[in-house]
Amino acid sequence: MILNKLKKLYRYLVLEKQISILSDLNLARINGLDVDMQKSIDPKVKKILNELISLTNTQGQPNINSLWMAIKDIEILHLNVKNMGYDIACRLHPVLTNIDYSKEPKQYNLVSKPTTQADVESSWFAFWCSEIKAAPIYHRKLWEFAFFLQVIFEHGLLKTGITGIGFGCGQEPLASYFASKGLLVPNF
Repeated sequence: MILNKLKKLYRYLVLEKQISILSDLNLARINGLDVDMQKSIDPKVKKILNELISLTNTQGQPNINSLWMAIKDIEILHLNVKNMGYDIACRLHPVLTNIDYSKEPKQYNLVSKPTTQADVESSWFAFWCSEIKAAPIYHRKLWEFAFFLQVIFEHGLLKTGITGIGFGCGQEPLASYFASKGLLVPNF
């Protein structure tokens, strides 16, 4: 029993060593290895690794492992783009500080629409940013807060006694803003 376990452990360690050698030598060039190196690689390991780096499996379906190798860094790129966008928004903040806005909200008759630069540079956006104590910057989430506040104002729903419901509000500023205006909005 113990001897069998030791044999399995030894086989595992040998496979692990072979895999680490291959990963160090760039798996994509496995067939281009020199003859001595190819001989030292267990054929089973070579077969498994060739399957992992092929674009399709034996049934012609996409090989998810290969796809993962090709797209594994997309999440990092996504975060990088978000950070660059936020940095640009912060640098453009001085442009938005000169927007004249009234101390009272006005009717703009907004309709459902995507975020635009014109909206972020508008007086209604600046007004609602000041109401929630946020610096006006080019940021989609901040636009969503301002847009929502403008729309519920235009529909007469921003007054004491109105009841609403919030889901997943967390640390967003609207819940506390509504409470300061006398609205009843429990968060779930």
